[in-house]
Amino acid sequence: MGRYLNWFEYKSILPFLIFPFLVCIVSWIHFYQMGNLLVDGSPVNPLYLRLALMALICGSFVYYYSRLYSLLILSSEIELHFDIRRLSYMHLIISVFTLPLFSNDFFSLLGYADAFVNGHNIYTSFNAKGQTEYAALINPLYQNLNCKYGPLNMLIMLPSVLWNQHSIITSIFISKSLLFIFGVFYIEFSLKLSRLLSKDFIYILLLFPIWFIQGVGQFHLDLIGVCFVLIGYYYCYKNKSWIGIFFLVLAVLSKITYLLFLCIPYLLLLERQKKMDMRAWLQCTILNLIYLSVLGYLAYAPFIDHWKELLAPIRAMNVERPSSTMADIGAYILLPWNNDFKANYTITMTVFKYLGLLVMLGITSIYFKNYSKKYSHRIFLLSIFITLILVYSHRFLPWYLMVVPLFLYIGDRKDWLKWFLWISFISMFQDFAIFMQTDWLGGKIMMALATIGTVGCFFYHFQSRIKYTE
Repeated sequence: MGRYLNWFEYKSILPFLIFPFLVCIVSWIHFYQMGNLLVDGSPVNPLYLRLALMALICGSFVYYYSRLYSLLILSSEIELHFDIRRLSYMHLIISVFTLPLFSNDFFSLLGYADAFVNGHNIYTSFNAKGQTEYAALINPLYQNLNCKYGPLNMLIMLPSVLWNQHSIITSIFISKSLLFIFGVFYIEFSLKLSRLLSKDFIYILLLFPIWFIQGVGQFHLDLIGVCFVLIGYYYCYKNKSWIGIFFLVLAVLSKITYLLFLCIPYLLLLERQKKMDMRAWLQCTILNLIYLSVLGYLAYAPFIDHWKELLAPIRAMNVERPSSTMADIGAYILLPWNNDFKANYTITMTVFKYLGLLVMLGITSIYFKNYSKKYSHRIFLLSIFITLILVYSHRFLPWYLMVVPLFLYIGDRKDWLKWFLWISFISMFQDFAIFMQTDWLGGKIMMALATIGTVGCFFYHFQSRIKYTE
């Protein structure tokens, strides 16, 4: 990070620092004002102070995205007079010092790690009250929810329990240190990937705030899986599939829904060779099976008692109530006819699983008619992934979008980029509603509008987005 910034660099860099800096400051105000690190059920009071802090967060967020829109969509209107690597490390450092503000997920992770250290099977029989000293910090909704995180993420969480001397603040900064390392990987491999594809791609990868605000700032370990997908994609793109598949398998062991990205080497082969090379596909399949078997055994062995528990994270996700998806909205729409919300979402989850499957089959069919076209693998992955998390899955959270920027570069086309600007912008207001507290009317309204807007984004330029570049 070498030399000092000059005036033009300061002027250009400042709009991209205000938002993460204010989020960091507000997180510490929340901590000192409330005397604890809880987010759910621990609102900043009095109400006028909460509203004032919310105005700072939302105002700076809107300003950040207005500058991002100018840069990425109206690129002739703004020039950057700074090193993107320098700015990214500033984002990373600010986020390392940011405390929980929008999510209590860190405490669930801490509870799972502590329960495992205490000898419990966190994938089949987790009970916070009897298994971890951090039970009081875990949201009541999740106190009996079996672990839904990949085994690699739980191994990475262990130092936060083993070395924390029973101090939450120590746990936070041990975790932050590890997330800092993954943040460095994300920055450096983003730079490497952009050199392969386009120099402008780096702004897409590094300036969207999800990776540093949600990943590092709010402890969402999706960042770990995203880093592995990024590294795996980079090596597959360089025709080093034997290394790339290794990292893609690590991504799956971090977040099981990243199974989708194991198809990356196959998609690249189809796009480049314009045909199905069975020999190359067989090599990729053998590598996948070897890595999945060996790495899967090493990662899962400490945690499970039987191979049938391999899909336990998916089973844990499936017992949660729906959130911010079509199944969720559908369950609310049914309330005038049936006021049993659980019965409603049991129906809608099943319906949208079938609909989502049909949509994904349609997307796949279109892909196989266009696989030889430029950028086909990215359009396919984006289309399938967004259908998976908004239609097929019954649960969506803003940080699920963290992996999307890796595939957003599609030449001169800006339809997917505009879509991501909108969905990443709107969905963040779900987290802002958590800060406002969803047991307060204002928080409920914000959450409802953000959820409807996020789901509505699925249809934004849908026909344009699934078209393939000639």
